[in-house]
This record gives sequence, C-alpha cells and structure tokens, in this order.
Amino acid sequence: MRAPLHLLPVTLLEGCLDEPVVLASDDSAKLRCLSNVCTHRGAIVVEGESHARSLRCRYHGRRFNLDGTLASMPEFESTVGFPAESDNLRQLKLEQFGPLLFAGIDPAMSFEDWIAPVLERVEWMPLDTFRRDAKSSHDYLIEANWALYCDNYLEEFHIPYVHAGLAEKLDYANYRTERFGFSNLQLG
Repeated sequence: MRAPLHLLPVTLLEGCLDEPVVLASDDSAKLRCLSNVCTHRGAIVVEGESHARSLRCRYHGRRFNLDGTLASMPEFESTVGFPAESDNLRQLKLEQFGPLLFAGIDPAMSFEDWIAPVLERVEWMPLDTFRRDAKSSHDYLIEANWALYCDNYLEEFHIPYVHAGLAEKLDYANYRTERFGFSNLQLG
C-alpha cells in the first residue's frame, strides 16, 4: 500500500461500524485514511482499488486531493464561501504497528497509550517481518452475541478440539492470555 498514488477502499469494522474509508497514498507515498463518502450527497467516492492523482465523486464530479481537501466542483467556481472546511473528506487518525494499520474515527485515547503495554511485552518479536498470507486468511460471519464471542476467543480450553492445527503448533502447557487496560495478548 506504500506505492505512490495508490487508492484502496476498505470498510472500517465491517459488520459493526461499516464505515467506508479509503487508504490514499500521495505522490511521496505518504499514507492517509480518508472518509470514502462524498461530502455533497453521500455517494461512495472510490469504488475499487486504483491509482490516481485525485479522488473524483462519480455522482456530481467533486474532485478531492489525496489529503482529502476539496479541489473543485463543476459549476461552483464562483460560489462565495466555497469550499468550506466541511466540504473536505474527513481524515481519520492512522497509525502503523509493524505491518498493521490502525484507523480510528474518534479515538478515546492516543494510539501510543493504547499500544504501549503490548509493545513492551512483544518487543522481542520481529513485527516488521510479518506478512499477510492470503492462503491462510479467512472471513467468517458469525451470528452471535459479541460478548460471548469475545469470551470464547479469550479462553483456550476449546483449542485442542476446534483448532487442531493450531494446537499442534502451540506450547499448550505455557499458553496464556495477558490482559491489558484496553487490549489483550495471547501467547503459547
């Protein structure tokens, strides 16, 4: 995603927030996370992965710079007071942790405060070498109470029965879940 002028639309917390955003890399490969909803009539701005020097809404032709600022809108060139700050695409906070990206609409705390306890614990891991393996990646739609699902995720007793392949790789005798203020870490 670090290629210059690369656009990648994604849904933030699909199935929960369902917030359309676009990862936009400018000509110097600086990465930003922008709202992918046009500020004029709410149309999706970027439909698919692409490369471009700007974003253009297909509904009324609004054009946005890769930092989210409104560049132009047809027929509005002489409009007084236009554009306003509210015409820009909202820029979300975007942080990187190894190869992972984290975006927040309105974070209650800084990313640094949230991730600090985990970083202290996993400083020995070569996070910068981690890569996504598409063959091992799967999406599941689970109709369940979120709290029950999280509780199940945090306990290890089901691993030998449900995740046999994982159980073979784990040091099950030393498997543990460490809880921090706003996150958890599972090691085994």
